[in-house]
Amino acid sequence: MRKLEDILKSAGKGVALSSDEKKEIGERLKAYASFHPVRNEVPERLYRRRSPFSVLYYSLQIIVRKRIMPIFLIIALMLGGGGVSYAAEGAVPGDALYQVKVNVNEEVRDLIARTPEAKATWETERVTRRLLEAEELAKDGVLAPEAQQKIEEKIAEHIGKIEDHLSKVEERKNISEASRIATSLETTLRAHAEVLTRIQEVRDESALSTVGTAGADSATTAESRSFEKDRLGSITIKIAEHAEKIAIRRDAELSSIAFQDAPGRKVAAEEQRKHAEKKMGELSVLFDARKESLSENARRVFEGGIADAKDVYNKGLEAVATEKYEEAMRAFQETGMIANKLTVYLKSERDLGVTVTEKKTLERTSVTMKREDGGTKEVGGIPTDLMPIVHTDQVPEGSRKELAEAMLRKAGVYKEEVIKLFEMHRASLPEYIATRIKGGIATAEETLLHGMRALEAGEYGTAYLSAQKAVNLLGEIAQVIRKYVTSDGDGNTSIAEEVHRAHTAAEGALAKAKEAIATISAESENANSRGSKVRALYEEAAFTFAKGVHAENAGAPKEAIELFHKTVRIVEEIMKLVRGEGVVVVPSPKPLPVPEPIVCTKEYAPVCASVNTGIVCIKAPCPTTTEKTFGNACEARAAGATVVYKGECRPSVAQCDYAAPPQGCEYVKGSAYNETTRCGLVLKCPTTPTVKCEYAAPIAGCEYIHGPSYNEVTGCGLVLKCATESLNTSTLRAQEVPATNTTEVKTEETKTDTTRAYTY
Repeated sequence: MRKLEDILKSAGKGVALSSDEKKEIGERLKAYASFHPVRNEVPERLYRRRSPFSVLYYSLQIIVRKRIMPIFLIIALMLGGGGVSYAAEGAVPGDALYQVKVNVNEEVRDLIARTPEAKATWETERVTRRLLEAEELAKDGVLAPEAQQKIEEKIAEHIGKIEDHLSKVEERKNISEASRIATSLETTLRAHAEVLTRIQEVRDESALSTVGTAGADSATTAESRSFEKDRLGSITIKIAEHAEKIAIRRDAELSSIAFQDAPGRKVAAEEQRKHAEKKMGELSVLFDARKESLSENARRVFEGGIADAKDVYNKGLEAVATEKYEEAMRAFQETGMIANKLTVYLKSERDLGVTVTEKKTLERTSVTMKREDGGTKEVGGIPTDLMPIVHTDQVPEGSRKELAEAMLRKAGVYKEEVIKLFEMHRASLPEYIATRIKGGIATAEETLLHGMRALEAGEYGTAYLSAQKAVNLLGEIAQVIRKYVTSDGDGNTSIAEEVHRAHTAAEGALAKAKEAIATISAESENANSRGSKVRALYEEAAFTFAKGVHAENAGAPKEAIELFHKTVRIVEEIMKLVRGEGVVVVPSPKPLPVPEPIVCTKEYAPVCASVNTGIVCIKAPCPTTTEKTFGNACEARAAGATVVYKGECRPSVAQCDYAAPPQGCEYVKGSAYNETTRCGLVLKCPTTPTVKCEYAAPIAGCEYIHGPSYNEVTGCGLVLKCATESLNTSTLRAQEVPATNTTEVKTEETKTDTTRAYTY
């Protein structure tokens, strides 16, 4: 078992600092070292001069530092630090915790997966996570170019790891499991590609319903949506291409299973049956939970899809009963694919509110592509004459060796043709492309040798599969070479030269646009009315140029040329806006200063800052409050905000309100007092005894009432009110009713015709 220290070292491999961050940390370390010079003696030698207790203490320090801390760190990450880890699970590209999600959480789970099968399954799950991130951002209309590029790179990285793990699974002779994993990945890619397509359709429908209501910003919004649609289309196409390549591999694996003996094919069919039942069970539970919230049409379509899956499953059972295990395996695999797709669609309806109910999306589809020169059709970049031969029945014993030998011969011939093609056009290829092609040819030769050794050992299925993999790889290499050596219409310019020219033109155009944007704020008072649009276009141009460079390095020259040309076209639009051509100018109340760029570190030390409400937001949504949490104080300053206090912004909470305290009393903090809500105050009054007035029983026919000088605390100031004796009654002196306490009682004579009032 690997040591915990090794696991920790591996977990940190995906986390790296930028050059600016490294430079800043280096400068801080140098400054600290200049004021804190090291000691002249080695600490390990100093402890020998101390007491035995010091020796014990120092030894324990070494033990804790070198052995125990990794254990505590692991526990903290998996248990104690679960709050941050759990919060990071919902992060998407652009969030502060996204690096924790992909470089800590996911890498730790990768370390837990011990076998190639487990690692391939986990990488498939990581592909699903990236696709869900893309869908979430696309639904909200915030799939920024940087986020899309990061997601595409991560998906390609995960699929590359899956292919490596599948090769190891195939070497372990577990072809059935390799086929199952490939099937799961292929279906996942196809289903999520459909979801992304549906998201774009929903956004297009929403855009049509709002045409004419956007005013002067309608042109900007339309262009922004156009770029967004292009990005979604780009990522969807790449997902489909990945799915096709995986489908080719899966078909080759299924064909190799036909070379196995009956017991091996029976076991493979049984494993696929269990997997299909598991997927159907998951689908059934999810559908039962969601069917009441589905529309009538959606419910009918999903029920039809489930019925189709059950029919295919029953055909698999019939094939097992007649010992047609290859046919049974394909039926069970098809059942799992349908169930997996339906599950993805139901989850998209639940989590995103996007319903995919087109019948065609529930069927197994295959994207067919044409070669750029208009020749042989390709599927996933491989000509159809190089596609694997799919065997629907068991290959007879006498034919297994012949089929494996035929595929090996085909691979050998194709290898020689590719090598000749490469040598013929070596001088026309860019150096980095030539290096990649050399590596690819070497890999194909190694795979071919592996197949020959398997043939000699009597492992005909393995030999056939290795030969097919070599053919697929050589086919891709040949396509790259042909793309680069094709000349233009006049036959005068090679593709490589055209790529170089387009690259240079796009790079120069970007530099020109950057200079124009730097001066736009000083041109006029109305410049800021179009500044947002100009910056958005520049962001799109920079992203398009980056995609062109990526396509150039990936061996797709024509795609690179088109992207470079598109970059130039976007820059032309930028220059028109800068010159004020075709722009509806909306006066701004006052010009907003453009803050100078500030380079900040990625240190997470959150602060709550007051956001300037006059800032023009480029990316929606704009902040709705005047306070916002920033990752650190530097980021707040870079955004033009003023730091209010350290820590994340506290949510606004309603505070308790109290009436004015009685005379002589005050409110104090009680045991349940809350600083945020100010609830929990206690009324405190003086504790010194107060002399109160007490009175004897009132005279018959009279009662005490509150007088003008009545005091609630002492009870003094009551007035005795009596009924009228007669209209001719002369004024009587009130009978004194003394209070029972020592308070002086005054008697006041009042003359009236109707009442007698006695004031005490």
